[in-house]
Amino acid sequence: MRRKAKTKSLSFTKVLELIGKPAFFLFTIVVVSLATFLQLIKFPSLKLPNPKPRKRKASVWRTFLKRNSWLQAKKGSPAGDRRVLMGTLLVFIFIFFAFNIYYFILRDLPSITLLTDSPPSLSTKIYDRSGELLYQIYKDENRSLIKLDQLPKYLKDATLATEDKNFYHHFGVDPLGIIRATF
Repeated sequence: MRRKAKTKSLSFTKVLELIGKPAFFLFTIVVVSLATFLQLIKFPSLKLPNPKPRKRKASVWRTFLKRNSWLQAKKGSPAGDRRVLMGTLLVFIFIFFAFNIYYFILRDLPSITLLTDSPPSLSTKIYDRSGELLYQIYKDENRSLIKLDQLPKYLKDATLATEDKNFYHHFGVDPLGIIRATF
């Protein structure tokens, strides 16, 4: 019998798996930054007659700028050019740091599928013909899988008391616990 050679084809989903969320996040940041930057550049456009001027409701941003006139930059003024330059520089610095975080920290993390598919190290159990346990072999830890229902209630309560005493009183995230953990 002839064996067919397996061809390695990357489907779109496999490519997305390889790229991962951090790369997608970085790509999204770059696209949004580029779109923002392109909005700052003035492109020549056709001027179409406006048939009827509409009254605009003053936006929060316009009201803020009117009250803080020092923030407004006139078109073509050095202050406006500096703001555009500083905004562009800040976007590129942000992209630089996001790329470095991905490259030096996130790229070495194991795949999520490897984390969920790896079997736990369990003890080896040797039984006789009648089903009695003869020996239990383990290296460093004596581990056996049990169901959550088999755990005594006091062990569950003790774990909750030591890990998160407000477990039943918050919405899933305890902000005070996070602050306490950072200090």
